[in-house]
Amino acid sequence: MQQEIQKFWDLLKQSQKILLINHIRMDGDAWGSLCGLALILRHMWKQVAWINDTHVPESLNFLGNSDIINPELDVADFNPDIIISLDAGDIGRLWESYVKWKHIFDEKPFIMIDHHISNPLFGDINILDIGAGSVCEMLVDISERLGLTSHITPEAATCLYTGLQTDSNMYFNTNTTPKTLRAGAKLIELGANFRLPIIECFKKKNYIQMKLWERALK
Repeated sequence: MQQEIQKFWDLLKQSQKILLINHIRMDGDAWGSLCGLALILRHMWKQVAWINDTHVPESLNFLGNSDIINPELDVADFNPDIIISLDAGDIGRLWESYVKWKHIFDEKPFIMIDHHISNPLFGDINILDIGAGSVCEMLVDISERLGLTSHITPEAATCLYTGLQTDSNMYFNTNTTPKTLRAGAKLIELGANFRLPIIECFKKKNYIQMKLWERALK
């Protein structure tokens, strides 16, 4: 994986315009990794655009920046230097956004960052870590390897922490490893509001959830 990370870094250093994409029906890791990486790249003075078929789910709006996803983005007009896919287990998970702009994806260096064991390695550069609990955990590792942690602002750290915590189900799932906990500790050290995703993703219940609980208890 280190060799692929180095290839990615070599491309990133010479790129100014970067397009990010994540999988449809975003979960905490998909949005946390995209939003977190976007903020890191912005801090590095990169020009970043984001694309997905749909907008950010309301349940994740607490992270802010939800207006950055633009399903109507003209990718050809943006003309990215590189494209980065986050948390998509296969290219089909990129859905219509990929199909519509496939000619651009085929022309540009395409970096895939993912942790799903089923991933067929669909990028030009494939950074795959099936031992990672989330892509957010991977981004902490990648940032440390490349000396980029100074670009992880508290806001970016909170985004990454959200994906790390939701994909591990508050460190309960079997994908939780010592590396997961070290990544979480690093993000807290960098200023992540670690209580926010706990409250918003695990403690709060909306009306429909409460009615389902009521029916189940009856």
